[in-house]
Amino acid sequence: MLLLVLLAMASGLALIVLQVAGRLRYAAAQGERSYPLRFPWLAPAGLYAVEKGRVMERFPEAAARIMQRISALHGFKDTLVHAKSAIGDMILSALFVLLGCSILGLAAGGDPAVALLGILGACLTPVILINQMDQRVKKRKRDIIMELPEVLSKMILLINAGETVQKALSRCVDSSRLTTSALQVELVQAARELEMNASLPKVLEDLNKRCAMQEIALFTTTILLNYRRGGDDFLVALRSLSKELWDRRKAESRKLGEEASSKLVIPMVLIFVVVMVVVAAPAMLSMNSS
Repeated sequence: MLLLVLLAMASGLALIVLQVAGRLRYAAAQGERSYPLRFPWLAPAGLYAVEKGRVMERFPEAAARIMQRISALHGFKDTLVHAKSAIGDMILSALFVLLGCSILGLAAGGDPAVALLGILGACLTPVILINQMDQRVKKRKRDIIMELPEVLSKMILLINAGETVQKALSRCVDSSRLTTSALQVELVQAARELEMNASLPKVLEDLNKRCAMQEIALFTTTILLNYRRGGDDFLVALRSLSKELWDRRKAESRKLGEEASSKLVIPMVLIFVVVMVVVAAPAMLSMNSS
């Protein structure tokens, strides 16, 4: 009981102190919404915890990995600030887990096992959140691989019809899919840069940096190496690239099918056990009664 009370008081007091001190130091961060946080109203508290705890200096490898994931998800702009916000959000999440488990433990009668569970949950919270970030990065790359062949096929049709590369790239933008397509978000930014009279090599180079994928690198490199030549040679290069990207999409689709099949194993085993129990139970009851 005493351990739960101490944990609840310590975590609650830490949250209050961090928020008060953070608002005094990072008042402008209260309105920052450029990076999606679980507790946006506590953004100053998270930044203050990262600064005072010197998390970036004490755990440089973990901080670098988080920055890499953030740059893959949200671009290279303000990566360091976003990484500090994300790490602070992880610290606050761990404190909330500890506080919640302590309150539940007190409500359940003061079981010390709940305190240990809360401490374990608080320690594992950052690991779980980083794993979720990895899954988002993986899903983003997979979505781009699945959609890129369609965009390239559309570009080939437009270029073959007489459009320039810049116009074809801009016309591949589908505004209705901005909320569901990571590639469309990047294409919108590329199209805006082209509208501002940025050079095509600069736009494609920025696109390659933002996506940081081998498939996008092939896409941009092929266009840059061949678009000045024009004519049939350019279209032949694009068609060859399109075939390769469609093959990669097929391989990714097969991988998705295999993952779906593996996820069905456990439910199928459970269903098999239930069916066996339903079938065998009457026989066992009849044998016992006889």
